[in-house]
Amino acid sequence: MHLPIGVLVLLGILELVAGFTRWKDAAQNSRWILGFGCVTSVISTAFGWMLAKSGSYEPQLLKWHQAAGFGVAGVAVVTLLLRHLEWRRTYRVSLAIMLVLLVVASHLGGSITHGRDFLTRYAPAKVRALLGQRTTDNTPVAIAWPPMEEPVFTRVVEPILRERCVSCHNAEKHKADLRLDTLEGLLRGGQDGPVIKAGQAKESPLFQCMLSPLDADGHMPPEDQPQPISEEIALLEWWINDGAPESARVIDLKLKPEIRHLLEIVLKQPEQVN
Repeated sequence: MHLPIGVLVLLGILELVAGFTRWKDAAQNSRWILGFGCVTSVISTAFGWMLAKSGSYEPQLLKWHQAAGFGVAGVAVVTLLLRHLEWRRTYRVSLAIMLVLLVVASHLGGSITHGRDFLTRYAPAKVRALLGQRTTDNTPVAIAWPPMEEPVFTRVVEPILRERCVSCHNAEKHKADLRLDTLEGLLRGGQDGPVIKAGQAKESPLFQCMLSPLDADGHMPPEDQPQPISEEIALLEWWINDGAPESARVIDLKLKPEIRHLLEIVLKQPEQVN
């Protein structure tokens, strides 16, 4: 589905380079490149339209992404026609419009798939602040009680889900109709039913997906995403096996020595206010 992006961007670069006398022949094959870009953009738009039917994406973002995607395909066809007619000036204007729409469609697609902050999520704090985004560098610490009095879900479980799962299961993108950015969504489950079985971690689909082989169907997170480490899996197993309580404190649950050791590490990290 991303093939048209590379093809049409290549065309734009070649046309730009061809504006210099030294490389005036750089775009001599532009008609064929544009033709291929048209075909792949139409196919990509069709596949995107079918994928949108899954209903797993934030409606407003999806609406604008679809509009921009259809716009790219439509303007690409018009641009090809103008290139065929040798209307060079109008062709270049149309090409510029197409590339602008392509940038918009690509950005919205990235926002749907990876979240609105996908471009800056891992940027340095100074860069994020410059762009007007909140950073955690000077965020006040929100610990209001001793570590073992901390709520289990918000201080232990939620950070793991936010790091490993929420990029695909959030308010804007909820694959399999599953949201893991809230406790309510986690307990409700998705289109295949609940993803956790209180007291039975190894029988819980969420836990099974994390433990399955990396190349197995249904393994989560996806193979190309950061995977949960053994300590995180152990803490999730501990919480689910102890009944997956919604509002319990750490001290309220059974604390085996190895779990206590992991918790001491986790709870030393101050909670950040987002």
